[in-house]
Amino acid sequence: MTVSAGDHGSVTSSPASGTDVNYQAAVTMTATPDPGYHFVNWTFEPNEGPGSYTSGSATSTEVGFAMPAHAVTATANFAVTAYALAFSSSNTTIGTVSSTVAAGNVDYGTAIKLTASAETGYHFVNWTYAADQAPDAYTNGNATSTEIEFTMPAHAVTATANFTATTYVVTFSANASGVTLSFPSKNVVYNTLYSTA
Repeated sequence: MTVSAGDHGSVTSSPASGTDVNYQAAVTMTATPDPGYHFVNWTFEPNEGPGSYTSGSATSTEVGFAMPAHAVTATANFAVTAYALAFSSSNTTIGTVSSTVAAGNVDYGTAIKLTASAETGYHFVNWTYAADQAPDAYTNGNATSTEIEFTMPAHAVTATANFTATTYVVTFSANASGVTLSFPSKNVVYNTLYSTA
């Protein structure tokens, strides 16, 4: 009996792969995918399948069968898993978000770049994420960078770009000597009224 794994996973069996197994002896095989991948099915060399299963099926990670009256050569097959990617602006009237990858289901390991762009008079603050839905790590940038890059982790990512109004200094000066101004310099938030109060 020979049991092997395709890419991105591993297998165990009892008895162990490479063992001569007695006819009708109980056999179990277990497939374990790597993070970011999932098990697809068991396939067998022509005329070297189990015939029937005592537990599980060709799409079960664990199967059991009685050793048939011929060799068994099995392969566990795996495929990449897609996880949900979502991104948004905290307020679309003052800032937007663009991405190199469309929102939706994205394959594990896909390279992604998100860019936050503030409207005039506003600035980007940071990225925040839904609970347990932040990138595992950034390949470029950080939570306060307008551009961040990361690879899709083995879980959903839901990102929000946060923006706020920018504060500017308003300063008055006289254009003639001997003129005294009663208007103080003041920090004023964009799109709000200056007040001497």
